Parts: sequence; C-alpha cells; structure tokens
Amino acid sequence: MKYFLLPAISLAVMLTTSLNARAALVLNIDLTTEELFLTGSDTGSARSNILGSYTDWNRSNVNDPQPEGSGDSVNLINGLDVGSTFTSFLFQTGADRNPDTGTLQGTVSISAIATSGAETTLTGNGIRISYAGMNSTFKNSIQSLASDSDDDFTLSEGSGFSPISISVISVPEPSSCLFLAGGILAIIGRRRRQH
Repeated sequence: MKYFLLPAISLAVMLTTSLNARAALVLNIDLTTEELFLTGSDTGSARSNILGSYTDWNRSNVNDPQPEGSGDSVNLINGLDVGSTFTSFLFQTGADRNPDTGTLQGTVSISAIATSGAETTLTGNGIRISYAGMNSTFKNSIQSLASDSDDDFTLSEGSGFSPISISVISVPEPSSCLFLAGGILAIIGRRRRQH
C-alpha cells in the first residue's frame, strides 16, 4: 500500500498546482510550443457607438514595453465559438504612457470587434494559435505576461463579461518528472516481487 502513496501524492500535487479557475474565459499560454489558446465560457455584450461594437480587456505594467506607438497582434477568433457576432478577437501588445508618472509602460490587451452590441456567449474551443513567427519584442511581452500570470485582463469596454484569466503551460520541472517516474518504478518493482 505504501508504494501506491508516492505516485498518488505526486500526481495530486501536479494536478492541483496546474488548475486555474479564477475567471470564466482563460487565455492559455504554451511557452514550449509558442501557442495561445482559449478555454472556458463567458457571456456579455459589446459596447456599441457610432464607430461600431467592440469589447476590450486590458492589462498594464507588463515588464517589457514595446516602443511607443508600435505593437503587434495575433487574432484568436478561430479559438472561439461565437457564431457570427464577433469578427475578430485580437491579442495585442504595445506601450502607453502612465498618466501619473509619464513613464512608458508595457500593455497587453484583448480587443474584440462585434457586428452588434447583442448579448453573446464566448466559448473557448482550445484551438491553438501560434505566435512563433512574431517578433522578439512580442515574444518578450508574452514571456513577461507568463511570469506574472496572477493578474487578470480586466474588462474596460463592454458589459457583463468577467475578467479573462491567464494560465501558463510550461515544461514540468525535471525533479517532478523524476519523482513521478520513481513512484511508477516502485509500483512495477513491487508487482514483480509479488509474482
């Protein structure tokens, strides 16, 4: 019985540390494959005005700002099941001046353009979208975002949507893999001795 305890504990520790359920929609960052994908589901309405309908989620104070006025984006619309209501769902990096200090700060945002302000449910379908071909500044912003994934993207335009949380998928530490492999080998060894 004690040989089963080691792998059970290691599996439970790995599962509980990887779960992230703070927000309804989750932006997943896979640092190994350089891909982004959305999971979860959320319902809300885009803001409509004379220019159209849109929804924005923002996140400031990213460590590596891009030069002022520059930025890059990846369209994540294929990672969502939204029908025809939303036409784009852009993950963008850039820089803004802090209004209090005047210093340049990195920003990351998600901007969605909609055909109307009608209530819509956004459902992440898990389709992975690569950012491998993006420039190094964009990748640095992703890395910075991943290193501080405790803060959510807060809704700044639109209504009803929850913040979008961030989940980082990275390569497991070698010690975790060794711990799990040791437990599995102990089970195999124990079974062989019993027969």
